[in-house]
Amino acid sequence: MKNSKTWIGIAFCIILGLVLLIPAWKDYRSLKTAPDVSTLKESDYEDGLMVRGHADMVFACYCGQYDDNNNEVFRWYLVPAQDDLTPLYLGIKVNSKLYESYDMIYDSTWDYLEHKTDALTKTISFQGRLKKVDGDVERYLDKFINDYETKPDYFVRYYVELKTTKASFGLMIAGGVFLLIGVIMIILGFVNDKKDKRMEAETEQFYASTPWSGGFSLVLDNQELDRMSASRQPVAPRKPSYDVTNATPAAPVSADPVTEPTVPDVPASAETESENETQKPAQDSDNNDIFVL
Repeated sequence: MKNSKTWIGIAFCIILGLVLLIPAWKDYRSLKTAPDVSTLKESDYEDGLMVRGHADMVFACYCGQYDDNNNEVFRWYLVPAQDDLTPLYLGIKVNSKLYESYDMIYDSTWDYLEHKTDALTKTISFQGRLKKVDGDVERYLDKFINDYETKPDYFVRYYVELKTTKASFGLMIAGGVFLLIGVIMIILGFVNDKKDKRMEAETEQFYASTPWSGGFSLVLDNQELDRMSASRQPVAPRKPSYDVTNATPAAPVSADPVTEPTVPDVPASAETESENETQKPAQDSDNNDIFVL
């Protein structure tokens, strides 16, 4: 493949495929084997650890993130980190599509805590990667703790960034497609190069085995000329469009130089007689018509 643009396209497809495929494969495998968050001790938490769990209680939303148009795009909800009554809470970062689901569990939680209902009626499952609380998120968490005058030890300094196996699997497919396209382009490139080399070799062999003269004049030997001459069809002579059977042959042209003919001297009396004869009317023997010559 001599075209540099082709190599750039191949490199782009392969690199993009690997960038999408490798992280997505790691996330997919980690999510499949992720531990339940309720089984973790506080010392087991670490940044980047994949976890899974379920939440039947949501206590509060302590932080929100807004875009440039002042639309809220993320919220951080607090859920129990343990299945028992241990007061340990974990944050979950939720996008706007899931607000309604988590708000319903929030309402169900406080209805139960305020004895408006006898049991928790809602639950939701989650899975994702643990992230260390820092920056503005940590500041709003501390503000929430101070406002409610609760103990900081009740809160895990991590939150779950939601991820799904479905999304990871989709990224794996996209990465695999780009990688496959790059591999196919490489194979086709080598196949085309092989064809081009074979055609060049055949062309060189043809020119080497065929005698050429001048620019494009083919030199034929006597045997080839005889074969071509024998294969030619005889051409019938054209019949002339005029009759030449009664044609009178032209007189031969003398090779002597052309000279002006000699005019003999005529006597004056002969000229007078000739003029008189010319002016003399003639009468036709058959009729009386007179013609003047």
